[in-house]
Amino acid sequence: MVPLVKGSRQIVLVGDHRQLPPTVISRRAEKGGLDRSLFERLIEMGVAPLMLTTQYRMHPSISDFPNKRFYDGKLEDGVDKSDREAPAGMLWPDWDAPLAFLPVEGEELLSPDGASKENSVEASWVVKILMGLIEEGGLEFSDIGIVTPYAGQVRAIRDMIPESMQDVEVRTVDGYQGREKDVIVFSSVRSNPDGNVGFLSDGRRLNVALTRSRRGLIVVGNPETLRHDDNWRAWIDHIRSSKLEAWHLLGTA
Repeated sequence: MVPLVKGSRQIVLVGDHRQLPPTVISRRAEKGGLDRSLFERLIEMGVAPLMLTTQYRMHPSISDFPNKRFYDGKLEDGVDKSDREAPAGMLWPDWDAPLAFLPVEGEELLSPDGASKENSVEASWVVKILMGLIEEGGLEFSDIGIVTPYAGQVRAIRDMIPESMQDVEVRTVDGYQGREKDVIVFSSVRSNPDGNVGFLSDGRRLNVALTRSRRGLIVVGNPETLRHDDNWRAWIDHIRSSKLEAWHLLGTA
């Protein structure tokens, strides 16, 4: 903060205020306003952000929803579909749109440490998808990222991954901002009759989760729980209207 308050004439901040929020551990600090980033404060004060409008990471079908939902349709694709061909090893609902939602009804549980959550059914599906991508898709370990909101699910997935595949990166969403992989497999974890999605309700976290992949994105989750959140409901509706639900995979269990 020193350069900001000690005589700077010009300051340029580079980032994205529509991705992850500040990490605030103290409830008192959060209530005091520290859950708002410096970017957000400046924008509220009338400082207009200069938006870079061309994205070069994602297959156009992957960028479509985040563009419309979080960036007011201002993003343009700097890559064509031919530049981001769907990887083999996954039965994509549409090979021209490497995006899939696998609807499962696994049960969320409190992790053994009592501080996180996990979902063993989702974890097993994530590992099955991973094995297909590696064994049949010809992808390297470094090409795939497994992402989930909960540290407990990170541990659960790691415990299920075969020893020979332990080099695949498994992280929380918060550890993945600014990162990218050819294929991202996302486990949402939350599955309960109350429709409680926890901190998945933060649209900025969803934005990060949906925009890490270059060639393919696979989301595993319970649609009935996720639909209780406005952003997730919009994404599921987008998937359904595009016929990208992977119901056919359930028959291969």
